[in-house]
Amino acid sequence: MDNQNFSYSDYSKKSYSEIFFPEKLKPITQLLKESWKIYRLKFKILLGIIGLPIGFSFLFWILTCFLTNTSIKYSVWFSVINAISYLGSFFLWLWAIPSLLYNLKENTGIKESYKRGFKILGPYIWAYFLLTTIIAGGFLLFIIPGILFSIWFSLAIFILVFEERKGFNALFRSKYLVKGKFWGVLGRFLLLGLIIGLGLFLVFIFGLFGIENKQTESQISEVIGYFIQLFILPFFLIYGFLIYNNLKKIKAETLSEKPTRNKKIKYVIPGIFGILIIGLLFSFFLLNIFWGRDIHPIDDSDLWLSKIEIPKEENAFYLLNQASEKIYLPKEKLELFIKMAKGEKWDSEFAKELIESNKEVFSYFEKALKLPYFQIPDWQDPKAIGDEASFPNMLGLRDITYLNSIKASYLLTQGKDKEALDLIVKTIKMGQIIEDSPRPILSSYLESMAIKEIGLQRLRTMMPNINLSPEVLKNYVTTLNQFEANEQGLMRMMKMEYIIFSNVKSKFDAAIAGKLPKKELEKLGIEENSLEIKTSTKLNYLYKPNQTQQIFAEYYRNLVNNANKDYSEMKLPEIKPFLASYSKIKTLFTENVVGKILRNSVAVRWIGIFEEKCLEDFSVKGTQSLIAIKAYKTKTGKIPPSLGELVPEYLSEIPKDPFNGKLIKYSPEKRIIYSVGKDLKDSGGSEGESWQIMEDPTFKIEF
Repeated sequence: MDNQNFSYSDYSKKSYSEIFFPEKLKPITQLLKESWKIYRLKFKILLGIIGLPIGFSFLFWILTCFLTNTSIKYSVWFSVINAISYLGSFFLWLWAIPSLLYNLKENTGIKESYKRGFKILGPYIWAYFLLTTIIAGGFLLFIIPGILFSIWFSLAIFILVFEERKGFNALFRSKYLVKGKFWGVLGRFLLLGLIIGLGLFLVFIFGLFGIENKQTESQISEVIGYFIQLFILPFFLIYGFLIYNNLKKIKAETLSEKPTRNKKIKYVIPGIFGILIIGLLFSFFLLNIFWGRDIHPIDDSDLWLSKIEIPKEENAFYLLNQASEKIYLPKEKLELFIKMAKGEKWDSEFAKELIESNKEVFSYFEKALKLPYFQIPDWQDPKAIGDEASFPNMLGLRDITYLNSIKASYLLTQGKDKEALDLIVKTIKMGQIIEDSPRPILSSYLESMAIKEIGLQRLRTMMPNINLSPEVLKNYVTTLNQFEANEQGLMRMMKMEYIIFSNVKSKFDAAIAGKLPKKELEKLGIEENSLEIKTSTKLNYLYKPNQTQQIFAEYYRNLVNNANKDYSEMKLPEIKPFLASYSKIKTLFTENVVGKILRNSVAVRWIGIFEEKCLEDFSVKGTQSLIAIKAYKTKTGKIPPSLGELVPEYLSEIPKDPFNGKLIKYSPEKRIIYSVGKDLKDSGGSEGESWQIMEDPTFKIEF
């Protein structure tokens, strides 16, 4: 049969008397055979009609892929091109479907089919709008109504073309034809869907087999998708047309009623819900097109640290690590060990046992302090640090600190005051070299602060029992000067944390862009076909990698710039509970909302870091002041009336309060030294068990 002279109406009449059963729908096998016969005979024209929107979409997809690898993707022109691509494709699809159906109706050529399709484009768009909104609203109303509407109104576009019924008339005519045959129509469409689905599954399995690169896989999937639309959609429309024609023949003897106003009103509610859904999706579309552009890659070179290579023989990490591994500490006496270290309890026999059994540990400790650096080996190259980087256990260093504290207390009971103080000062020095690590991380920095404070606290508690000359005590005041400067270590640690974040984020960005191999995805704990990744890829305005990087760079620059300031001079960004202050709807429409939430979640880690830094500074200065007062009292028999009396013999100057930048407070009447604290208010000193949580951090003069 010649393709150009083929008329479906002739074919239908010829075969109708042989195979048509007036009261029954045609079997699925017969529908497939007839669909294939028409598809084969009209193949070229059908592909020519459907090829216009697909070809348009394909060309713009290639253009977009090319521009994605250029700087144009950051300009407004990229949004314009995307808008033309999506809107143009949508319009051509709306035009192509009725054009294809006109070819089935009148056997017209490609050009004539498009001319006829254009004439009913307005009614088709209206019918399409009604159909889409009502079905979408139906699915929102507990799914089942959506399924019902999908089948009832599935023939509306055929009725529009073949019977020239418009709007609700087409929809209700479709429902009338389906009435009494609902399950039959559902089964036939469902079975065809399963067949096509299985075929597509096999195509994608074999087409993508062995491809590791997710970006390449995504591009191949896109190409396969275009070919599938080109070859499958015409067949599906022919199949639907045959069901329509079959039902029309079955109900040829009965007339369908025109839809009344009351019947139309029944579909207003699902229609309204559908409009809301489509409006929301269209809003996402506009946001993604015009507000989904990212900014150019930022320059954050000021936050990156270079690679270092510290020789093992200069790195105290190895010796301290060996020392921590060799500590003798019976598990059953762990609680006693900690209480003795904190001065809460004492057992001379156990102290002697610990000192005798840990001579090797003390030897490693002494050797380690003679080395110039402490550096975790795996963190020497910041660019290589990622999610797989190892975090060494720092708790062993805390045990060394406790062990030194116990030994110092034991030495004090033996009248070896200077040896006791020297050991505690060395302990503080251990904390300092860890704090000053060339490439520190947050966990090691916090541990170093804890070690320093344990040592400083021990110095303060030992003061009442120390019997040394004013000259010797003065030397300890001078020695403690080297433990004040912790700003550089803090700045390096902040930069390292930024680098770690950037390295991990770059992998997630690569995963979202489909550039990360399957093995790398598994390391990050992301499934290969993760819904989150697909959503982030489609909704660019929700997450913008470069803009997120800029947010973090600005945040970490702010941290670094505040590191060497007094608390009162610091300008810290306010951390708001982002999700709590935004409604779910507003969150969905917030530009780069993922980046902002991520920034706030990371920023929470830094709450209190500057307060801790200032407390550490005060701990050093306050301890120096106590030792200076002890030296003054040893010489004069009384405490000074003011800290000015200690200058210049015992102090080079009166220490400044790291919170407000003014002189630290001293009350000889109350026998206290104190800071105004983070509220910057002088409350005259405070009392309590822990000075660190006092309103005015306060040290008592107990000698």
